[in-house]
Amino acid sequence: MAARTGFTKRTLRYYEEIGLITPAGRSEGNYRLYSEADVARLQRIKRLKDVLGIPLSSIKRMAEVEETLDALGTELRGPLDPQQRRSRLLQARAELERQLRAIDERLETLTHMRTELADRLARIDQAVVR
Repeated sequence: MAARTGFTKRTLRYYEEIGLITPAGRSEGNYRLYSEADVARLQRIKRLKDVLGIPLSSIKRMAEVEETLDALGTELRGPLDPQQRRSRLLQARAELERQLRAIDERLETLTHMRTELADRLARIDQAVVR
């Protein structure tokens, strides 16, 4: 798993400790067993952490929301009265809106930082040309 995801074994154990991942089980040799879904989840975690700089606490919250939405999808396929269905859908919508707001805030910050860096670069380019 470490080789496939780019995380160290220690990091994988830490992510397990804080509840970001849960191995599917253990082998006869007591090695942790991971599913393809676990690999995909770890790849998303790496992208969120490394590329976007999102802290682990936020990533954990996003993962919890994702699990809640998956469970909700399963629940919605079952028998629910219209009011229960509406209530659960509104709950899912609120969770997704919270995630979108968090991402929008991060994007705004990154866009502002990018603009500042581009301005500095332009000033350096102007000074070099003189």
